[in-house]
Amino acid sequence: MINLNYTHIYSKADYPRTVIELGKLDPVTFMREQLNIDSYLTDRLVDQPNDIFNFQIGYDYKDFSVRISTLYQSRVFKGTNFYPELTQFTEAYNRWDMSFKQSLPLKGFKVFCNLNNLTNASDRNRISGAPWNTKIQQYGRSIDLGVRFEFEK
Repeated sequence: MINLNYTHIYSKADYPRTVIELGKLDPVTFMREQLNIDSYLTDRLVDQPNDIFNFQIGYDYKDFSVRISTLYQSRVFKGTNFYPELTQFTEAYNRWDMSFKQSLPLKGFKVFCNLNNLTNASDRNRISGAPWNTKIQQYGRSIDLGVRFEFEK
């Protein structure tokens, strides 16, 4: 069994910006004229990657089943700025998982094992002009091990 899914996302949004400029000081009233200059920046939609790729391969034999899967997600746009070096993003992410399932001799019982995030992938937020991460979310690896009972239909 093979499953494959690829998505390319095209997105565009206009992000408004208002700059307030003060004119010359009036010597009589000691007031300044205020000018609001409106503009916008066009960029990708926030919280959206350009590419998502899922792949799963599996093998079934009698009452045994094994699956290995991967998820790849390109950079996720997190926030725009009129200065390109201050644009925020989450780095590309690649995660691998594996699962096993085996029926037991007792009718309706199965044992399963899920191995999650084998590559220990983490979310790393960055700002374009900075060489360091601004935030790291580390999920670590995990294992789910259990017994499941299914009633007959």
